[in-house]
Amino acid sequence: MIVKAKNMINGAVGQNSQKYFIETNAPTISIFPSKKASNQAITGTAEILDDVAINASNVSLTTDPANQLSDRNCVQIDGKRVDCSWTLS
Repeated sequence: MIVKAKNMINGAVGQNSQKYFIETNAPTISIFPSKKASNQAITGTAEILDDVAINASNVSLTTDPANQLSDRNCVQIDGKRVDCSWTLS
């Protein structure tokens, strides 16, 4: 979208633009847990891919019940990919 405006007194013209995306596909989320004995914490990774754009600040890792997840770390790989690592105890 481009918005233009003209000052009627001095004829000065200003404009601004903004891109918008209509997202129709949900991100693809893959979870890769490590294999551990049942009495040990499970570590793992997750890969989040989107065909338009994804931002690490918009990715959250949670558990139910809460507070079982630690060492959460999500890293922006590129504009369409975020990788996360975690520990479940």
